[in-house]
Amino acid sequence: MSSTIEKLLKQKNIGFFAGVCFLFNAASGPAVPYTASNFQSPGWLITIISYGLFTILAGFCNLFLVESMQAIPGNKHFQGNVEFSTLVNFYFGRNSHLLAQMVLYAALQSNAVQCLVLCAQSVDQFILNLFGRTCGLSMGFEWVCVSSANYTLSPSPFGRVLMLFTLGLIVTLILCIPLAFVDLDSNVTVTIGAAVLTLLVLAQWMQASIVNGLDGSRMPIYTPIDISYGQTMGTIMMNLGCATVIPSWVNIKAMHVNTQSVMWLTLSITAVFYIVIGIFFALGFDINSSNNSLSSLLSTGTPVVLCNISVALYSLTMLLPSVPVNFIVSYKNLVQNGVCGRKVATFLAVILPCLIAIPLQTRDYLFLFLTWTSLIFVSSANFILPFFIYFKCVKFREEFNLLSLRQLKLLSIIHDNAPEMTKVIELKTVALLQAPVPPTIVLTPPMSSNPENNHEIEIIPEDIIAPEIQQLLGTHSRKLKRGSVSSQGDMPREGTADFPYLDEYAKVTLMRTNTDYPVLHPNTFVDPRADISQSIETIGAEIPVKRMRTFSTVEDYSKVTVREPRKSAEEYPKLKDVKYLDATQEWINTDWFQDDVPDPETRDEHPIEEDLDIPLEVVNVQTNELSVPSVKSMRRTSSASGGSKLSECSSSLPRDPRFKAPPFRAVPKWIPIPPKVIASTLLCTTIVVSVGNIIFQLVFL
Repeated sequence: MSSTIEKLLKQKNIGFFAGVCFLFNAASGPAVPYTASNFQSPGWLITIISYGLFTILAGFCNLFLVESMQAIPGNKHFQGNVEFSTLVNFYFGRNSHLLAQMVLYAALQSNAVQCLVLCAQSVDQFILNLFGRTCGLSMGFEWVCVSSANYTLSPSPFGRVLMLFTLGLIVTLILCIPLAFVDLDSNVTVTIGAAVLTLLVLAQWMQASIVNGLDGSRMPIYTPIDISYGQTMGTIMMNLGCATVIPSWVNIKAMHVNTQSVMWLTLSITAVFYIVIGIFFALGFDINSSNNSLSSLLSTGTPVVLCNISVALYSLTMLLPSVPVNFIVSYKNLVQNGVCGRKVATFLAVILPCLIAIPLQTRDYLFLFLTWTSLIFVSSANFILPFFIYFKCVKFREEFNLLSLRQLKLLSIIHDNAPEMTKVIELKTVALLQAPVPPTIVLTPPMSSNPENNHEIEIIPEDIIAPEIQQLLGTHSRKLKRGSVSSQGDMPREGTADFPYLDEYAKVTLMRTNTDYPVLHPNTFVDPRADISQSIETIGAEIPVKRMRTFSTVEDYSKVTVREPRKSAEEYPKLKDVKYLDATQEWINTDWFQDDVPDPETRDEHPIEEDLDIPLEVVNVQTNELSVPSVKSMRRTSSASGGSKLSECSSSLPRDPRFKAPPFRAVPKWIPIPPKVIASTLLCTTIVVSVGNIIFQLVFL
């Protein structure tokens, strides 16, 4: 375990302040130069209100995404490495997974293209100011050199001439090569330094605006409705949309860092940053038709030297590092998630973005590209997809954390920094692959007081099932006769009705009879997905408790429970709470388990099971009073109000008990609205705003 805790503490080293800087850097992207134009049209009132609303929306998007990360087995304390694409792959099916991956790819690469073009324009401007000339090859295959620039026509020194490539583009691509080999995300010094440089650049731009003269007539309260209203939403979504990088930060944050505090503080600082920079630029400069405030800064800003240096710093420190990072992340997502092969992924992740950037180097095409990609792809990836991931997460809980083979393989990738977890997962995977018939994979609540023995994954391999049962489960027929087990040693008897199919999650419970086991009341063991209205029986007879159960070759002591899948959580039977008679376990049946996530005070009053020294055997128990623990008391379930409830038990893969994160809650306790209702409302709002702005853009185009 020492190796695991050492790895976790070494890899997860981003503290509170560094985390704020990390997320602030991620939000300070290519839309910064276009922020001021929003305050001049449609005006400061609409723009400020929009920033406030989208700050709240972005905050809940990010927090629901983090909750989906926490729901992955073995990641209750964020021990694993769960990227955004991994969440999509884990929770989504085959077709929806591919669609979501392509949306994520488009969002990442649109950001890379914008950063690439802005950097190329800034480098061309720097070369022109330093050497008095910059050159490039036009679309007509003619060399074009300029010795002066008219930034009123275009943010590029080449004006409205369509260029194939320029010196600025070549230099930018060359500078991207070494940055591809630098781990900028986990480098605390680089993270903090980049945030400090950003604030220094902001201070210089504010100073240039004041020197140029602040004029209130440049920034009206509102303007007549035109195309700028739709463009404002696209710019704000690009500025505040950082959900795609949230998992990367959670993976490297220190265990003591409070996720909610960092998230809301960073978004508030980011919104204030954009509002301040937008107001000063809007009051100090007349933004030209390209909507790029940097063009106005370079053409009329003073002092000239400081303005040129600040623009170069903005491009090289805030934009350039994002280009290779987006290329590499897109490539890994496409290859690791099986979207395409390596050669196709190389073309899509590296070559295609460079080709798209070529026609965007001049004129005002980049602003149009930013507006449309923000409204379609960035809004989908950062403001819509996180809610769908959360809904998939809720469904995953309601199905009692049933795992597929693909999800099981993903767990070994997620927990590659913990050898103990990986070993358990690999053993389960081998058992699964070697089984002649695909076995049932269920997540069962552990009953050991030793954290090293606490496994979430329990696989019952089919090769130890009695031949008759194996033949029953291995049938290729689309119909299965309904049956029941009346006593041990009997095979299921055919019923009168048919099931439409054998669900892949049909459970097989294997046990060996032993007269020492306590005799339970009939029907105390209830399949959590069975419908009590159906004529299917699961006879309790002799069912040993989990910690006393032994698995061996099954002869006549097999039980099979076949049930029809339920359509919703409300159709599941109401399961009884756990009632342990052992004095050391009386705390389990308290109201503490009915809360989403216990408060620190409550956690101190009722320590979790893994912190107690609970004996492995239940002693002095009356056999007629013991009931088998139900799944409801051990898992997240769906409440009647539509929310989800987390039962805080030691249901985790083997982990070091010293690595514990602060309690996490996506929705604060003082908000009485169920989380699922909030997520649904915000999702509908986002879709309406995005679709409405797309229609708005088409009407005024």
